[in-house]
Amino acid sequence: MSKIVELLKLIVIPKSMAKVRLMSVLVSLFIFVLSAYLLALPYGYQAAKMVEQYRDNYNFLALQEIPDDDAINQIFVEINNLKCFATPEFTLSCSGLNKGEVFKRDISFVVAGEKYPIPITKHIHFFIENNGDEKSTINPVTDFDVESFPYQDNVEHYFVVLTHRYLYFQAQLRGLSKLEKTHNDVMLLEMSSTLFYEGYIPEFNLQSASPATDGHLMGTYIINQIILGLAAYAKSTAFINTLLICVLFPFLMILIFWLFFRRNGRLTQFREYFNIAALSSVVPFLITFAVSWFFQPILNAYIFIFSIYYLFILYRINNIQTDL
Repeated sequence: MSKIVELLKLIVIPKSMAKVRLMSVLVSLFIFVLSAYLLALPYGYQAAKMVEQYRDNYNFLALQEIPDDDAINQIFVEINNLKCFATPEFTLSCSGLNKGEVFKRDISFVVAGEKYPIPITKHIHFFIENNGDEKSTINPVTDFDVESFPYQDNVEHYFVVLTHRYLYFQAQLRGLSKLEKTHNDVMLLEMSSTLFYEGYIPEFNLQSASPATDGHLMGTYIINQIILGLAAYAKSTAFINTLLICVLFPFLMILIFWLFFRRNGRLTQFREYFNIAALSSVVPFLITFAVSWFFQPILNAYIFIFSIYYLFILYRINNIQTDL
């Protein structure tokens, strides 16, 4: 029990912190990095939850709106016959497609109803390319723009491209955002996403048990895979973001406070400021870690909370009258 009390003193009582100000900087560095790693858990969790909301985004609706139509299902039968799936080597295998061949199909349908007072024609362009390790022959920048598909009122275009290494999804034509067009009061904004099978959608599989009857659901499956991939990407970048929050930004604050206080304060060495900062970061980290599971914006306030608490600790240490 006494050890726990002593440990608590090290993170909340300035005089106790000052006693270990000359400890190894490796210990302090470990505290900072561990904080970044642990804070990435709620950060990634919240980021993945936010990605799930994309499912209801206007640009993600088209693939989920593909109607149950015999002609459309027949196209998905053709896609199913290609037998495309991501291999354990994270590449797309399509045994029904010759090497170098590009499979192209267009699906068109009209959506109407309460959400669409003015009916909208949606075109979904599918490209499946068996390019192996060769560079893709499909260039979204020039192939899927307003010059290749001139804008028409109440007509929208979506693109799904499967290559050997990745899935590419584009909603709306490139250059359309500049035209400031709206459909049923919704501003049309182009967006695109490239997701590699490796790390993001390793279990991607376009094979269905009964494509003749439920082939239209393949569009929803693709959206689900995109959501999973974007969530995986969000989680993978969480640690990078928390490294900035928990390590880089605090280091800058340490440098500033050291330059400001070293001439007149009790602490003079950069090492002392660094070690005190590491101990001072524990309380702000614990608060941020607990709250961020249900309120992500507090992550943006971490550096402010840390700076205020660290400044308070430095003030108290520099005003200690007895020997450190």
